[in-house]
Amino acid sequence: MVNSVNYPAWAEVDLETIVNNVKSIPKLVGQKPAILGVVKANAYGHGLLPCALAMLQGGVTYLGVAQVSEAIALRQAGITNKMAKILTWLYSSNAPFDRIINLDIEISVGSFWQLEKIVQTVKKLPSKTKAKIHLKMDIEFGRDGFNPEQYDNCFKTVLKHIAFLEVKGLWTHFAMADIPENIANKKHLQAYNLFVNKYIDYFGDSNLPLRHIANSAICLTRPELAFDMVRPGILAYGLKTIDSIDINKLGFVPAMSLMAYFSTIREYQDGQGVSYGHKYKPTKATKIGVVPLGYADGIRWTKNNYLKTYSFTRDDLINSVGAICMDQTLYDLGSNALEQPGDKVEFFGVGESLVNRQKLKMPSYLTNEAKNNFETKNIKRLTADDVANMVGTIGYDIVTSVGQRIPRIYKNKAILGSYEKLLK
Repeated sequence: MVNSVNYPAWAEVDLETIVNNVKSIPKLVGQKPAILGVVKANAYGHGLLPCALAMLQGGVTYLGVAQVSEAIALRQAGITNKMAKILTWLYSSNAPFDRIINLDIEISVGSFWQLEKIVQTVKKLPSKTKAKIHLKMDIEFGRDGFNPEQYDNCFKTVLKHIAFLEVKGLWTHFAMADIPENIANKKHLQAYNLFVNKYIDYFGDSNLPLRHIANSAICLTRPELAFDMVRPGILAYGLKTIDSIDINKLGFVPAMSLMAYFSTIREYQDGQGVSYGHKYKPTKATKIGVVPLGYADGIRWTKNNYLKTYSFTRDDLINSVGAICMDQTLYDLGSNALEQPGDKVEFFGVGESLVNRQKLKMPSYLTNEAKNNFETKNIKRLTADDVANMVGTIGYDIVTSVGQRIPRIYKNKAILGSYEKLLK
């Protein structure tokens, strides 16, 4: 067994893959802007610190996290400002602003209460202290950010308190970046350009802050919008953001594989009920295999409770049956199954080549809704994106849902070089 913590499953994260994915970003945009490595949400479920260090090795100069707690955790782990600047963008009014500022963590500001709170905090700190902020604009997203009607008041307020503030960035986030042809993107870009021009009106253009608007989708579709810094998120982990773009051909590979062992394999007779509600009953004698992972571990529960999983024993996919449980998923293995307790399965991983994929046969008991959600491809090894298509969600959801109780096993740690010591 692989785990030292006696858990029957594990997520393998290949740090070299993350390094290589990050190094592929400049090839997309045709230039060399600064790169902010997004490690929010525990690095999309992959592990905050190891992935942050891998991204540093890949060439990022900024790390981005949504929550303040993760920004503080990175600093506490030993990532100094000399190693990487850190930007955080979600916090409440009771956030520890003094600690954030003292740790040299840069803060996104998209509302007037945030400006006021930060200024009042800096006034209580030693003289000459300044909060480093990134001003954010928003249009037709509904999240934090100054809208065009607020631009003048925003910059007047910043100018009034410039003794306590250092503007490091001007940024925004597109609601429709993964639908590049949508007219909302043009409106958003126009509003952002106005934001930058208004800043220049108030502060001049000699020390223009970093302009950054490019997430993974924009890196893929609008490289001319790379500006001064890009913020690739899901691409760094090797998953897609736009269905029509084959990122594997662009050099991006999934970094995480979720694996487990069979705990039980039992013989069943035809007509015997399987799992909660007996929603599945085999029509002939068979073997039912149990993998001790369920929806508490991030295995997606759906009304149809249908999932395909790769069995190493047979080098093929097996079908889940019956209701997926909190801690267990069951599979009909057939009467001649060779699987044994302790044999390994893979829920998702690096997948296979997209070449020569043909349709999989779907079980007859699936509803039409489930059939529409399942993208049929003749593949054995699934990516998180493949699983997402199967259950009607997105790859982001699959990887970020991998439970915290599942150990992360990190491969190729040596690629971190001198950064590896921070993992100890």
